[in-house]
Amino acid sequence: MKIMISAVTNIIRLIQVAIAQMGIQVVREHLIGINQGNIGLSQQLPNFLERIFELYSIDKGIKWKYRQMLLKENKGEANWDRFRVHSTQVERTITTFQNMVENVLYYPADRSFPLVDMYYKNVSGLVGIQATNGTEHAKNVTVYQQFYDQIDTSPETTPLKLYYLIMPCNIDFFEKDDFTLGNFWTDVKSGIAPKWTTHVTFFALLRPSSFEACMPEYE
Repeated sequence: MKIMISAVTNIIRLIQVAIAQMGIQVVREHLIGINQGNIGLSQQLPNFLERIFELYSIDKGIKWKYRQMLLKENKGEANWDRFRVHSTQVERTITTFQNMVENVLYYPADRSFPLVDMYYKNVSGLVGIQATNGTEHAKNVTVYQQFYDQIDTSPETTPLKLYYLIMPCNIDFFEKDDFTLGNFWTDVKSGIAPKWTTHVTFFALLRPSSFEACMPEYE
């Protein structure tokens, strides 16, 4: 059994390495096929989403759109707005917040890095990117804490804007106005401390169905 698990793990790693070497056009065509239902959904979808974000961010920059995922307790209305990022380089090592350079995309090679796939610092503060292949994103509070431990800061000192990198075919779920704590945390019954609900905000990040770097309305 251990040999079988090890073999499967090695295959997954090889696939991840292969995706990390793909160019924009190949990744685009694959994501378009998944979005249209012509290619079956696979566990590797987040890797394709991460790859296209990385490539566009470094190449010509990204002009997509985002919408805040408001908690039910926070009455209000969220609208889609313009999201921009243009990174100067990609850094694959884990870097603490104090040592981060603005507009560098930190994309840890260590796949066990908690909570986010990528993160960066800009004029508004700390931004995290989490690729997702569906609508389930809840994580234990300990995962949030592990992320902050890794970058050596705290939510009170360094609030986090967490963007879920979503597929266009899942847009209906992300357009609702009444997200619950259970959409973001798994241990809700134990109580979610205010430092998390106050200092971590959530957003859906949408790209065009063509999977280009720029939304048509922003060209």
